[in-house]
Amino acid sequence: MKRLLLTALLLASTLLFAAEAPSEVSLKKTKKGVDYTIQLQKTFKMNHAAPFKFKLLDASGKVIKKITLKEFTKKSDRLFVYHTDGTENAVKWWFVACVHDKNDKITRCKTIAGTKKLTEEKK
Repeated sequence: MKRLLLTALLLASTLLFAAEAPSEVSLKKTKKGVDYTIQLQKTFKMNHAAPFKFKLLDASGKVIKKITLKEFTKKSDRLFVYHTDGTENAVKWWFVACVHDKNDKITRCKTIAGTKKLTEEKK
């Protein structure tokens, strides 16, 4: 019985105190295309030394365009925005964000990856 109770408490605390995702990649359809936003959690910064992959895909999954981080408009250390004409059907991303200490040394990193279809998003 004690094991069951301890397991339940451990599971509950894990779920209640789970860390926030280090970033959010969102998209917004507009009349002129699609706006993509990468928003990093306040403790994370983009790792510019690591690879950055952001690909626009057609309906068959073929890469239409590869976008570099330099092509994004940097609004702050944690906010990046990119605008397309909206010809893509999906987007796929992969990048690394890191936590830095007070001396700006990297203490840990997290790989962020995902795919979104534009048909899943509302206008």
